[in-house]
Amino acid sequence: MNPPFVYLIFHNDLQMLLPRKRAAKVVKYALTRRVSLKDIIESHGIPHTEVAQILLKKKALGFGFIPMGGEEIDILPFSEEISVFTSTRLRSVLICPLKFMVDINVQKLARNLRIIGIDTTMVPVARLVEIGSIATSQQRVLITRNRELLKCNTVIHGHLLRSENHIVQLQEVVKRYRLKSHIIPFTRCITCNGELRSISKQAVYHRLEPLTRKYFNTFKQCEDCEKVYWQGSHYDQMHQIVSKVR
Repeated sequence: MNPPFVYLIFHNDLQMLLPRKRAAKVVKYALTRRVSLKDIIESHGIPHTEVAQILLKKKALGFGFIPMGGEEIDILPFSEEISVFTSTRLRSVLICPLKFMVDINVQKLARNLRIIGIDTTMVPVARLVEIGSIATSQQRVLITRNRELLKCNTVIHGHLLRSENHIVQLQEVVKRYRLKSHIIPFTRCITCNGELRSISKQAVYHRLEPLTRKYFNTFKQCEDCEKVYWQGSHYDQMHQIVSKVR
């Protein structure tokens, strides 16, 4: 006896996340066992974090819905209409101010987020499930290119980066999480994520190179790791990054 089928209609950029052999607007899935929508969607390579809403005849469903066969289900991505701040059946509302946890494989993105003043930590060395639990307990949005990490049930809020370019990745995150109004450049340590505070030249004079002592007078220091910052040659490069997301 042939198994029943459920028909998944993937909208907009979710189609781009499907494997090439399955990349169609409507995907036919054989129900050979009792299985939730979350498992069905993720079996097609799409982490649950990328799904904004699930509809059956315009009725919102949760990830735990068990299809019986014959259903045509719309799978919608985040958009201007359904943002990450929209309350849905799929996840809890994001808590502001937003905090992020970035995978080690995209650590340039972590640096860039810190440059624009966004609280960003790195993924700890741990099992995938534990990483999700840590991010959730710290109320951080998990950012990665690792689909398997975002499929973990312990991950509530996350984003699968589309681009491999670290500047475009930053623009992705700023757009999706509407961070433009939260940008306060050069207020976080790019090394450890600690907050920066102004400090007198005299207080750090003994730590400065001769040319730095001669040409610079304004300094900041990380409250955690005590790294000292000034507007040297690196400042112009970081300022360009800020300009690209503003």
